Amino acid sequence: MIGHNRADTAVKCSTKTSPLSGYNQMQIDCAGMWGGVSGGPWFSKLNSDGTGEIIGNVGGWNGGGIDKNDPRYPRMYDRITYSPMHQDYFFRLYDDAQHGRHPDYGKYRQPRLPYTMGGAGTWKHAKLMASGDFTGRGRSDMVVVWTDGEVTLYNSDGRGGFSGERQLLGKNATWKHAEGITAGDFTGSSQFDLIVRWSDGEVSLYGDVGAKGLNWNGITMVDKNKEKDKAQTWKHATQITAGRFIAAKYVTDLIVRWSDGELTLYTNVGAEKKFSEEHKLKDSNKPW
Repeated sequence: MIGHNRADTAVKCSTKTSPLSGYNQMQIDCAGMWGGVSGGPWFSKLNSDGTGEIIGNVGGWNGGGIDKNDPRYPRMYDRITYSPMHQDYFFRLYDDAQHGRHPDYGKYRQPRLPYTMGGAGTWKHAKLMASGDFTGRGRSDMVVVWTDGEVTLYNSDGRGGFSGERQLLGKNATWKHAEGITAGDFTGSSQFDLIVRWSDGEVSLYGDVGAKGLNWNGITMVDKNKEKDKAQTWKHATQITAGRFIAAKYVTDLIVRWSDGELTLYTNVGAEKKFSEEHKLKDSNKPW
């Protein structure tokens, strides 16, 4: 490895794991993983004193990485690295070896692989995204609306990543017409809600998304049939974002950027007041 690391220093990389299909192992994509890193530990959590939670080590299929002559992966020899999953079975085996024990634990059952959010092939179909505390745990989860109308809730792991996902709606024709979403606590329940602006100008509020899901009609904030003029206006809501823009306990304010550059702040938005408290921040203008 000295030819690629003349300083002969420790090599480390922070990245996401993904499954190695067909081998019940993990893989990562990190540059600089040349021959010589075999056996290096994989930490899911690393403390300041160098200790942490080890979930794997460089090894597994093909000695732990791609063969430099593999035509399927040109110029990836130093990047793709593999590891078996350790978890409890591995550590029991290690402890038994240290103490000279020879127990029979029965047939080996492969533990579940770490959660992965998928790659670029999946995420190019993400149409809309909004973050908020949808589960009431004090951390930001994420709702994604996909191009086929499917809606997914990703649960935060509290460490800057996500621990899993839940399908709120399967692919459908209705949610293909969602043109804008934002999350806030408009019902004051300490679980975030979702406001949706549809292509026909109608606006809906879905309360407590984490608990109630989206398989219901929601609360109509702008009715395309009863408020035709207002719905025609909301067709031009290019971007919407929620926040605490005034001194309020909950995230109940909404800023809207309109197609002509006008900016509007709506305060105390909710099922009763709807968008009644309106404040113009900027007139129609070209820069915005």
